[in-house]
Amino acid sequence: APAKLGQFVIESVLGRGGMGVVYRARDPETNRPVAVKTVSAATPNLQAALRTEIIALKRVRHPSVVRVLAEGLFNGTPWYAMDLVEGDTLAKFNESLWKPLRPFTGVELAHSTTRVMSSHEPRGVAADAPLPAPPSVAAGRLQEVLTIYRQLCHGLSHIHQLGLVHRDVKPSNVCLNRDLVPVLMDFGLATRTQGGIGREALAAPISGGILGTIPYVSPEQLRGEVADARADIYSLGCMLYESLVGWPPFHGSEARAIVQAHLHDVPSPLSEHVTGVPAALERVVLQMLAKARHERLGHAEDVAAVLTGLGADSAAEVLSAPPSGTRPYLYPPRLVGRESALEIIRTAQQQLDRGSGALLLIGGESGIGKTSIATEAAQQAARRDFEIVTAECERLGEREP
Repeated sequence: APAKLGQFVIESVLGRGGMGVVYRARDPETNRPVAVKTVSAATPNLQAALRTEIIALKRVRHPSVVRVLAEGLFNGTPWYAMDLVEGDTLAKFNESLWKPLRPFTGVELAHSTTRVMSSHEPRGVAADAPLPAPPSVAAGRLQEVLTIYRQLCHGLSHIHQLGLVHRDVKPSNVCLNRDLVPVLMDFGLATRTQGGIGREALAAPISGGILGTIPYVSPEQLRGEVADARADIYSLGCMLYESLVGWPPFHGSEARAIVQAHLHDVPSPLSEHVTGVPAALERVVLQMLAKARHERLGHAEDVAAVLTGLGADSAAEVLSAPPSGTRPYLYPPRLVGRESALEIIRTAQQQLDRGSGALLLIGGESGIGKTSIATEAAQQAARRDFEIVTAECERLGEREP
């Protein structure tokens, strides 16, 4: 580790991942502890991902989203400092809930639309042996769990109103402070849905693999489609399911089986695994996990409202109010009636495969769907393993702060 990053003195390593490393550091001017993140290796892809994360987080001001305090370069490598959340991740919280009640290692899942094998059914138990009685929903701490997720919904709603999609919402990316207020971290896969001049942004998928973490990734991300805020709602539903019953809706030892389950299988009802599940909670979780995104609950605030009605503590309402500067958001409709334009683009891509490039210009009046066609073209190109580069112009005097 470097001795310093910017003005921050590095003290120890807090964590490492495939993309980045996070250090515990201290600001010598204030003696304040902070967390400083940089890339785990100085590769172009990792550096670009961290720059994306910095750009996304600089606009965010919410108690349930990590806040950028400072940023800079060290030997050409980007880094940023953020608030140090003194507490465990939501993944650790889930473990503390369920480990006493799920003492056995899980069995491989039979992924079907009717039955998901319970991981409290241990290996080697005789077929006629009685199974343990099912535990209570959320291991008997339902209000506490609902309160955590209600607060997390407010943080997600804030970033969605800013035109950001996280794309990797999972328990290990949520830290809980000493008051169990969740803080959403790690925006390395974040993308924008709103442009710099208040229009829809051109969002392009990245070719060459799945974006997200398999137990929590949405079906549209698995299909290589451009994700909007409803992808985060699906991931949040997977997380809530796990906190309520002890495991995600689809899990096991084989990634391929989990992927297929996300794409095709209906998760088993919560009440098959735990007792005391309110009917409204059962419904909202299944709505969050709908395969087709237009069938899901569309906004995180809608989920928060249901959780409030189910008993989530609203005493910390002052923490939940989104700061000013956010705006309502609508989802674009599916692209229809543009087959002739898409055929021209497909032909150009086929020519590019043969080494013949082309310049295609899309024109039309405002609101006719030019960005939608370009985004669809980007999806097609990504499936052919082309590298996608996007950019946009800003009007003078309208640059965002």
